Amino acid sequence: MHNLLDLVGPICVDIASIMFAIFLSYVTILLISFSFRKDDVSGNPSDFEWHFLIPCRDEEAVIGKTLQYLYSNFPYAYMWVIDDDSDDSTASIVENFAKNASSRINVVYRKLPNARTGKAHALNDAWFKVKESMISRNVDFNKAVVAVVDADGLPSKNFTAICANSRLFGNPEIGAVQVEVRMSNRNDEPPEKGTPAASKYFTKRTMKLLVRMQDIEFRESISAMQISRKYVGTTSIGGNGQLTRASALESIVDEKGPWKGSLLEDFELGLHLLLAGWVNGYTFSAWVDQEALYSPSRFIHQRARWAQGTMQCIKYVPELVKSAKIWRPGLIEILYFMVQPWLQVCATIIYPIALLYEFFELDMLQVLAGLESERNAVQFLTILLIGMLEFGVFGLYYHFNTDETTYVFDAYFWGCLYFFYNFLIYPIACKALYNLIKKETGWAKTVRNAESSVIVTKYS
Repeated sequence: MHNLLDLVGPICVDIASIMFAIFLSYVTILLISFSFRKDDVSGNPSDFEWHFLIPCRDEEAVIGKTLQYLYSNFPYAYMWVIDDDSDDSTASIVENFAKNASSRINVVYRKLPNARTGKAHALNDAWFKVKESMISRNVDFNKAVVAVVDADGLPSKNFTAICANSRLFGNPEIGAVQVEVRMSNRNDEPPEKGTPAASKYFTKRTMKLLVRMQDIEFRESISAMQISRKYVGTTSIGGNGQLTRASALESIVDEKGPWKGSLLEDFELGLHLLLAGWVNGYTFSAWVDQEALYSPSRFIHQRARWAQGTMQCIKYVPELVKSAKIWRPGLIEILYFMVQPWLQVCATIIYPIALLYEFFELDMLQVLAGLESERNAVQFLTILLIGMLEFGVFGLYYHFNTDETTYVFDAYFWGCLYFFYNFLIYPIACKALYNLIKKETGWAKTVRNAESSVIVTKYS
């Protein structure tokens, strides 16, 4: 064992250093791009017809609030609530709301055995209903926009106005737009231990930090990633708060619909739009609020499903490489994003070996005390320190670019903590690979933070 570690240890240290250096270089690009972001101006939402698709499965705890919010702020929009054979009162809540509100609120019913087959299938069913409605009224598909909002999603009041501007749907080349995602419970008091939404082991303070990390992730890291992608034409589409031009959806539709069925159906949709020659846009000037998770187990399950969906999309690599509609620098960015879960699985082997070698073979305690200056150890510690300092900048951006009332030191601490939060991607990637090998292509709908009991529904 000792000889084996001597043999592979230095190699793993070098590989780990290279992988981490590439990652930090990528983060540097994101930070630079984020520094030059510009606010979008409002357009005229009346230039378009708006359709909100709201997939639901046992969402009685949140759907009433969401419908009330959407109807109050977007009374001109059509709302299509997709009831995926709920066991609770989701459908009746929507039906009663529709009776007292507007004919623009519709329910798309899915029943077993044709229900609970995944979010993509639910969205496809709704799309055909939307399409039928628009054809019956002779609506111009280029002037209609379909927005996907989760059952707990609350779009900003300028949601349609910002997306209607000349840079986004006012530009006929734009096929889809993704808005920024924010955590609605970022300042809420966490639930008590023992409740379904809470962590079994975390204190309230730790649960609040987990929620804060998710807010920083979406509002800073992911937003920076999307802003940088506009320079290479590879902006992707997220789940909540995605909007797509009806003519763009129709251009990629097949017998099943425009959504193709992977666990990351939103990213997959964005890829198909790019391959069809459309341009995807992003804005942080409009956003959608959604719930962050308090429970680490629920968090890991959710992110493993996302990582598995990215792994499933690897099948599109040959088509992306051959496509003349994908700019080569953009192709590099897409490929880097798509191989990340696979690299993360490899890193779960390489990083521990590198750490073992550093600590047990190079006497890391002496290195830390300044009594030894082994090149590999110093190299490793330097990259680790740079990583912490660099991620601390995300905390500063979060402080200055949001309405959060925090001290600068606290915000920088959050950024440094976010550096370690990112290490969760390694067990998540391994879980995603395990699910992929076992051919577990479904996902479980778990409890909302407002629910009083756990509801687990298996999709396939």
